Amino acid sequence: MEPQKLFVQTSVLAQIQERLPLIANKIQQLKEVASLNTSPDISIGKHCYKPYPCDFIGHCWKNIKPPSVFDLMDLDLDHQHQLYEKGYQKAADVPPTALPSPLSAKHQQSIIKKQPIVESEKLAEFLASLHGSMGFCTCFSVQPALPLLQLSTPYSTIPVVVGILSVNSQDHAPQWFVLDYRHNEALSKKLLESLAVLDTVVVFHQEAELASAIAFVRNSLSDKDRELLPTPKIVDLRTPFSGHGLYWPQMSKSRSAHQILSDFHEKPVGNISKGMYKQKEAIMQVMAENSALTHLPEVLMEVIAQENAHLLNLEKLYQLLLRLSEDV
Repeated sequence: MEPQKLFVQTSVLAQIQERLPLIANKIQQLKEVASLNTSPDISIGKHCYKPYPCDFIGHCWKNIKPPSVFDLMDLDLDHQHQLYEKGYQKAADVPPTALPSPLSAKHQQSIIKKQPIVESEKLAEFLASLHGSMGFCTCFSVQPALPLLQLSTPYSTIPVVVGILSVNSQDHAPQWFVLDYRHNEALSKKLLESLAVLDTVVVFHQEAELASAIAFVRNSLSDKDRELLPTPKIVDLRTPFSGHGLYWPQMSKSRSAHQILSDFHEKPVGNISKGMYKQKEAIMQVMAENSALTHLPEVLMEVIAQENAHLLNLEKLYQLLLRLSEDV
């Protein structure tokens, strides 16, 4: 592999020289800000996020208490700040006529009522899509910038650990696949075989990632094996929690399975993972060295433990949806 062939060298000296006066002025401005005894008297606004989120958001936004206008679903940043500048800070105070969609209106209703709102028909329609043999699935993958494997491309999704929990499993134990492509190619085929027997594979916020991971694994097989192992149907359990049948006060696009269970007074399994990036870094380093993943037993155990908790929380979310559909 010759990484230097992936890049084109281009001089940006002329552009930098043009910006030098601007940088000098900016340095002087920043020195003046640093000498202030208090923070600048500037109201919050879109500038807090552009060109990137400011490190002082926690300080400047401390008086914005949830649920605020910035928490309402289906409001873009412009709309949020327009309403805030008109004096609407609390989500419950925004006039319904100022809300752009039924999604934001239903979310506001749930905030005002302080309880979930269930649209029984939409929820029933989603649950009906989970037909036949069903399994919950979780995928821990890496997306290295430089191709580390023969079949990979820059930033391609390479699945490393995949867990499958079949609803009809007799021992109710998940199957685990640690995919070490250079050292255990047969496991890739076994993974696709385990997915192929399921009519529906259920994930949470991993639909695109799992689809890319499956495509990567399929490309490592022969043409004959690919024909015999069809791509499974993948359903994202996040769908009803994103305004398609269910609304509740804390809802947001970034809400994790762990957080949603807590919102509904369900005890989630495990803790929210904080070491994911270090784990991915260690795995990519082993791949780059052409070593076996078995050289990372502690990392793999950590990954499987956190992914196992995610599988169990997936199952809990599914059971929660069943109960909510029955209570309507």
